[in-house]
Amino acid sequence: MNENVLVDHGFTGWSARFAVRVTSAVDLSALRGGRPVDEWYRWAHRADVEYLDRLSTVVGPSFELRWLAEPGRPLSLTLLGRLARRTGKRIEQDAAEALARLADVPPHVTARPLAGRAAIEHAFDPFRPRGIAEIRKPCLTSRPQRPDVPVRVFVAVPPLRALPGTWPDVLGLLAAAGRPAMLSVGLVPTGVAPSFGQYLSLIANQYGMLGRPGRSRTAASRYVMPGRVEGDPFATVAERLYRDAAERYQGTVFRLRITVATAGPFDPHLAEGIAQRLGRGLAQDVPGQSCLVEHPAVERDRALLAQSVRALGVPRWGGDEVWGSTDVPQALRELCELADPVEATAAAWLPAAVDGSLPGSFPVEPPAADADLPGGFPGPRPGDDDSRTEDKRVSPPVVP
Repeated sequence: MNENVLVDHGFTGWSARFAVRVTSAVDLSALRGGRPVDEWYRWAHRADVEYLDRLSTVVGPSFELRWLAEPGRPLSLTLLGRLARRTGKRIEQDAAEALARLADVPPHVTARPLAGRAAIEHAFDPFRPRGIAEIRKPCLTSRPQRPDVPVRVFVAVPPLRALPGTWPDVLGLLAAAGRPAMLSVGLVPTGVAPSFGQYLSLIANQYGMLGRPGRSRTAASRYVMPGRVEGDPFATVAERLYRDAAERYQGTVFRLRITVATAGPFDPHLAEGIAQRLGRGLAQDVPGQSCLVEHPAVERDRALLAQSVRALGVPRWGGDEVWGSTDVPQALRELCELADPVEATAAAWLPAAVDGSLPGSFPVEPPAADADLPGGFPGPRPGDDDSRTEDKRVSPPVVP
């Protein structure tokens, strides 16, 4: 029996749970060798993207990155996994394989699997949330400005965009919560049908035509001469976003959930502050926009969200009122929930101690002696001279 995997049987079938504790971040300041901080953040970001890309191909389990703040204790980060099956055949073996993939963390952190029922159950359920909210992408809407548009509303959803330099700010907010609090990011690997990308490309083409000046007849009479109409500004933005989504959401991606929960009364400034920082990259792409905070309006939605934190799900509840419009296809709501590995790192990232420390007293340790081996760190080794001789096998990438 594997002590790192909890297997349970209930009325709905079998489930297996496992957890990995990120024990420390590596002190990258000991390896920087004079390189800019931003360069190291970009390198750590690329390592996180590669890590999430590996997780996205593990079909079956659900994953979660969970930051936990407890007064008087350092911040902690636990990586969770859950696998559900109708039968118990191979479930422990499949869970052990998924655990191995989850524990294969990037080289800028160290981690170990948790063992024993008590430790794993506490990682899944550290406290009962009294306050809970979800951070979401914004849903952009606009009334068409052209008279030849047959719908009453335009809609588009911008993607998240990672700005690694904001990560310490998020941890600082969480550490200052003053009560047990968590930032929990659910990641459910999901296959996307090719037809979905084709559908998004078709919508992009339609917005592209509406974004350019043209000729149009009004609905008043089919016998009037076509009049000139200007392109719709929102359609131009929507075309770009839909083309990006068509390229981004292919193969296996994630269904993403970003949850903020507290054990005591909910502090709206905590969730709003985290949402604003996670949305800074999005705001650079679409000025004036950022991530949104939505609180469950009814007890059913609150219970559903709290259960998803324990069971590692991504439930559908609430959302922008535009999804109740008959003019907007429900299929487009997927854009609010999907994230490819690059996009997911805006919220699901592993700590990068580029300055040698992290907020909330998160543990930071010196780099291992073999940190310059393949898969290790770029730049000079400790004790090298000022020549900044680089390890040519691994170099800091430029994040797209």
